[in-house]
Amino acid sequence: MASTATSSSGATCSRATSSTPGEKVALFWDINTCPIKNYYANHLESINTVLKEINPNYRVSTTTKIICGDIKKCMNEATQDYFRELGFEICHAEERDPRCDLHEKRKPDNPEPAFALLVKVMEFLVERPHHAKNIFIISGDYRFKHTMKMLLESNWTTFLAKKKDSNTKSTKYATYTWNWEDIEG
Repeated sequence: MASTATSSSGATCSRATSSTPGEKVALFWDINTCPIKNYYANHLESINTVLKEINPNYRVSTTTKIICGDIKKCMNEATQDYFRELGFEICHAEERDPRCDLHEKRKPDNPEPAFALLVKVMEFLVERPHHAKNIFIISGDYRFKHTMKMLLESNWTTFLAKKKDSNTKSTKYATYTWNWEDIEG
């Protein structure tokens, strides 16, 4: 798989110079803005591959892997079961229609997917001990820029995969960025 990571300074990066053996990377995936296109791809292996291109010690955490979004619309039961078997927590948040108020369409009771994923990130930061400060966000939603800025300012290594055509506001706060389509293959 050929993918290129770009650092926040704009330089193409191949490897970090300092590392701790077995550095874990928490993974948060917004399935609405970066959906599964290739159901036959091994997504976890692909993500670990791009991480190892930067640092051979990086790998996705075995305890913090969360997929959030309109799961019922984006994944069938078999796909959900597959990701659960890989250790992913599945968080359903119904997609909202941007015309809800104007066209009298019912708004979902639960929070929108981007907010639900943001809450999961915040819970992770508050509730869990952190030995390695690495976080990988797969999202095309520009509203993650504030969280990513806070993480970067707190000396976290931030990884971002976004769709090629999504807003680039978050990329300036990511230590490394990729196009999601390049990772998924």
